[in-house]
Amino acid sequence: MYKLILYYIVIYVIPLFLLIFFTCRLIMAVQASRKKRQGMTNKSRDKEDVTVTLIAVVVVFVLCQLATPIRRIMDVFISEDKKGCGYFYYYLAEFNSVATSINSACNFLLYIIFGKRFRNNLKALLCSRGRVAPTEATAISTARTRNGMADVSTA
Repeated sequence: MYKLILYYIVIYVIPLFLLIFFTCRLIMAVQASRKKRQGMTNKSRDKEDVTVTLIAVVVVFVLCQLATPIRRIMDVFISEDKKGCGYFYYYLAEFNSVATSINSACNFLLYIIFGKRFRNNLKALLCSRGRVAPTEATAISTARTRNGMADVSTA
């Protein structure tokens, strides 16, 4: 039993707590940076957009994955005859599977909603029939390759 408890603490409780703690710290940092918004450059705003997107992805992940540790803890205390269809445990297990799929599907939507640069790149990709303008890093690495230099470590 102690081995099982330690397993849940190490695999679920500590990582989840750390994820929530650092996400809260990130939210506070974004709120503080919004107060200083007047002096922000475009690069700072892009970083904030990425941070807000990351926060949204983490929050959805935590909400969707929360059923797993709850179900595993219940697995220890609920008898086999109470795990069938019609019982809460059965529906929680099914919800867990659906929530994992929702989490995966939501990430794309979150990037569209919160990521301005992602939206612009996606629009460019869809409107240009698969031809996307190269980024600065791609142009640098292409130029180095044409000059016979294979080092692209800074690109």
